[in-house]
Amino acid sequence: MWGRMMAAEPTPEQKVARLFERLGGAAGPDDVRKALGDLGELASEQAMRVSSAEDVTLLLRVLAETEEVEVKRDVLDVLVNLLDAKTPSSAPDAARAKAAFNLDAFLEDPAAVSAVLSCLEPEDMYVRYNAIQLMLIVLGAERGRVQNFVLTNPMGAAAATELLGDRREVVRNDALLLLAELSKDSGEISR
Repeated sequence: MWGRMMAAEPTPEQKVARLFERLGGAAGPDDVRKALGDLGELASEQAMRVSSAEDVTLLLRVLAETEEVEVKRDVLDVLVNLLDAKTPSSAPDAARAKAAFNLDAFLEDPAAVSAVLSCLEPEDMYVRYNAIQLMLIVLGAERGRVQNFVLTNPMGAAAATELLGDRREVVRNDALLLLAELSKDSGEISR
């Protein structure tokens, strides 16, 4: 009888928890990349909520500790998908709910915005592009908190302004959008 019992399909919450466990326990760079790839795939297909702020902290820790451009890209891509209220487009109500939940978890970490701003510095187009997209998402939801952080962080507005010198038009255009959003309703930042 026991042999005939089949294991139940894990719930989306269980899948998310397992993927974050895999990422946290990754033994090497290949394990990190594989866990991030699976997280990215799941986050782009489902309205995936993180289990807790610790999951976001784990992603930010991986982002800060890695020197590998590919890993930085993947972490930022996962964060964009977790915080974007339009992903997945097949479930708009669920997408908005998970984005609000995940944004709260993201903003609980005092180093979150700083970690993303530090990703504006590398020359890799996709790292910069995803960092800008993530900042635009966070600004759209929590403008006041992010503006306050940028005002108190010495690299904040300077990092965004330096993007205007990027040789790639897509980065320059999104940098203009980011600066416009950052300076909206803030006289101090627009100076």
